[in-house]
Amino acid sequence: MKRTSLLGIMVAGCLAWGSIGAMADEAVGKVTGMGLGSFKLDEKGTVRQFNLSRQNSVFDPTLWRPGVGDEVTVTFMVKQGKRGTVLEVSNVKLNKAGPDTVISLASPAEVEITEVGRSGVKAKIATGQIVKFAAARGVRWVPTGWVPTVGQKARIEFSQTTSPMSFGVVFAASKIEKMEDKAQAAP
Repeated sequence: MKRTSLLGIMVAGCLAWGSIGAMADEAVGKVTGMGLGSFKLDEKGTVRQFNLSRQNSVFDPTLWRPGVGDEVTVTFMVKQGKRGTVLEVSNVKLNKAGPDTVISLASPAEVEITEVGRSGVKAKIATGQIVKFAAARGVRWVPTGWVPTVGQKARIEFSQTTSPMSFGVVFAASKIEKMEDKAQAAP
């Protein structure tokens, strides 16, 4: 008798534990914070942290990742993690882009350089947003030897991909060309 009841308790416990990860839920709100592989979502005053998974998370649009200020719909599963219960994202859909989110940008883009670094340049695009263009291996600088400075205009050819190192989107520059300032070019 004791054996049967112990087995029943174990089976019931396993079923209850298994149901934690089996039920999908949905949340709609505004992204308020970002972490490495996670984001915080404010849903009507309740802030929760959602974890992204390289294998299981699907993004709509495909070449977009959540950013602060974005309004999103998240489908998630409650899973048991190493440090307790986590909310793992199955799907995340962009409902309304935040002020820093770049949804689509056509290549080439005419920009104004705002920052220059070893890994590429940051530049202001036509919408006024600042975008980082990573200098891909073999990037062509036109004219050869040109080192951009803040305030200069440039035309950048690039491809847009997801980062293999993080959950972000990368604008990988293949050609960065100096544009002549019309005020300086006129005699």
